[in-house]
Amino acid sequence: MVHGPRVYSWISTAVRRGVKHLDISISPDQFTSPCIMFTCRSLTTLKLDFTCSVLDVPRGVPFPNLKTFHLKSIEFLSDDTTKCLLSSCNNLEDLVIAHCNIENLFNFTISHHLLETILSTFNSHDCRLMLDTPNLAYFKYGNLVIAGHPLENLKSINSAFIQSAFSNFRNYATALFRGISNIRVF
Repeated sequence: MVHGPRVYSWISTAVRRGVKHLDISISPDQFTSPCIMFTCRSLTTLKLDFTCSVLDVPRGVPFPNLKTFHLKSIEFLSDDTTKCLLSSCNNLEDLVIAHCNIENLFNFTISHHLLETILSTFNSHDCRLMLDTPNLAYFKYGNLVIAGHPLENLKSINSAFIQSAFSNFRNYATALFRGISNIRVF
């Protein structure tokens, strides 16, 4: 078993050397992401799988070159975490958010002008997914249905996969489908 300080040391070394691709999968509970990871301006791909651990994002995160961002099994503490994190990714094209704990969030906002792909799975009835992604081409969405779906500016979407296990899905479906009305493949 690898302990937290050793993992922090490995991440720090990679960041100092200008790593471009970072893929971290950590199983221990209560692992908190090291702040230095969010100072790496050279990253183009960042994939994080922190099984049931908190993603602690400092303000002013610079990810100017990040194009691919995958978050799996991470706990978000506040709405500000997602806004701060995604707004710093000026060149983001591919976003995966899978099996993350969003129970502490009221709104999960994804607003990005270059984003082409979103794959997301959530398990929350109280959080609102808010999308404003004019360049989005592919959207995969699976969950127990989030409280609301303000989907804006999705004119370029041409493919979507939507799955819901929530019995009251039809109450939310109209707004969801209105937002992806230009779709070519469903």
